[in-house]
Amino acid sequence: LVVGKKMFDVFVGELKDTIEAAQSLGTSISIYADKGNHEIAESLMVFYEKHSGLFDSAGNIAYGKECYYDDKASIYMLRCMYDSAEHYYRKLTKAPDLNNRILGYSGLFDIYKIRENKDSMLHYALSFSNNSQKYFDELQTKELERLHTTYNYEQQKVTAEKMSLKAERANLRFWQTLCIAITLAIVFAFVFVIWKNRKKAELEKA
Repeated sequence: LVVGKKMFDVFVGELKDTIEAAQSLGTSISIYADKGNHEIAESLMVFYEKHSGLFDSAGNIAYGKECYYDDKASIYMLRCMYDSAEHYYRKLTKAPDLNNRILGYSGLFDIYKIRENKDSMLHYALSFSNNSQKYFDELQTKELERLHTTYNYEQQKVTAEKMSLKAERANLRFWQTLCIAITLAIVFAFVFVIWKNRKKAELEKA
């Protein structure tokens, strides 16, 4: 627990908040679990579970945070505590996020592979495969929707630019017409004044 306490104290000192500091340990737990360093990961888990405020009295983590069960199960796998690992992988299969459920099926497949239970291996292999396909189908759908939205946005943008250009051209024509009209009016007025002066001069001579 020494390493976990040191890291926890550092986060508390930086963040000035015990709960936020404990929640910040989540990323470090995943990193050490992935590296196979179960001793440090477990020491961090003690403070994470005790001070983060994310767990209920039964030890269930808050909704949307279920990926933690994968870290927990991974630690038990490293320690060859397969029953405990199975418990958390099964929790993952009930998670709302499909990606977490896939991790659960994969973990259960690994456990039954170790136990040499071929029927269960087949069951979880199929569950993993079907859900993985579903996951990629959803990704593909989201990507198509994103592309469609982007295309519509670009089309609207082009249309708006065309409308703006038309408005600018119409405005330019208006000012050009106005300038021409003012110029002509000045010219006509100038010609009229000259004609009037000449007419006046002719009358005076007569």
